[in-house]
Amino acid sequence: MNMKNFTLLLTATLFVASATAQTRSTADESAEAIKSKASMDLTTLPNGWKKGGNLLLGFNATNQSFWQGASEKYNAVFNGGLTYNATRKHGRTLWLNDVNYAYTSQASQGTNDQFRTSSDLLTLSSMYAPQIKPKWFVGVNGDLRTQLFNSYNFNDASKPQTGSFLTNGGIRLGVGIMYTPTPKLRLYFSPLTANITTKLGAWARNIELGGVESGKTAKFGLGSLLRMDYQNSWNTGTALGKLTYTSRMDLFTDYLDQPFSVIDVDWINSIGCNLTKYISVASQVNFRLRFCI
Repeated sequence: MNMKNFTLLLTATLFVASATAQTRSTADESAEAIKSKASMDLTTLPNGWKKGGNLLLGFNATNQSFWQGASEKYNAVFNGGLTYNATRKHGRTLWLNDVNYAYTSQASQGTNDQFRTSSDLLTLSSMYAPQIKPKWFVGVNGDLRTQLFNSYNFNDASKPQTGSFLTNGGIRLGVGIMYTPTPKLRLYFSPLTANITTKLGAWARNIELGGVESGKTAKFGLGSLLRMDYQNSWNTGTALGKLTYTSRMDLFTDYLDQPFSVIDVDWINSIGCNLTKYISVASQVNFRLRFCI
């Protein structure tokens, strides 16, 4: 791979030491029990719903009035995020649902004392997967990727709009095979996935954005998708308790546009540990990358 052709499409979003409120599926269920469900072998899950998630909220403010080395006299950053999963098993059939949202807004003298969004990414995923043999499933998968709020180019005096809900956005629909070699790892491969890039905002109708031509609202692609889901936990032996790491990586190439020469990567990573029964410390990093080989 020629690293000179490596392109970063979206800056990573980082949430560090954010207070986390745990979602509880039953009144007597602990956050620790909820987290452990995600790492269970899918074939051993009882019938019914299993749900769990994290709400991440963080705020950081600094005032550097007496420190000449600071580039800004003050800086305020708000971080928010949501991760939630809901799995339903009925006999030999699974229905897997995931929600992930990351948002960052920052204010300083350089932003004219106004909060400006630096990251806004919502990802929804749903898969219907009948089991065909131990550890193997047929998966029908659907994904939605978009931002929720309007974004602007503040470096331009006219402040042109650069994004809005489903502008640009992405919808993927495909069918493939899911393999669960261990309770900690799930692999999904779809050799036939439709990839629809949307440009629905009226402000963007007459410009090219995200590969969607001027005058059009969508671009159709067809390619293959490889997804890897991983989760693991370690006992730290300290007051931090159990450390949990989860990761999802999607690799997609479009048969209709430079197949296997251009690979789009969506990578979500989170790590956290329980401080109390209801509060955790968590960190999350999201990447959207494009590799050009």
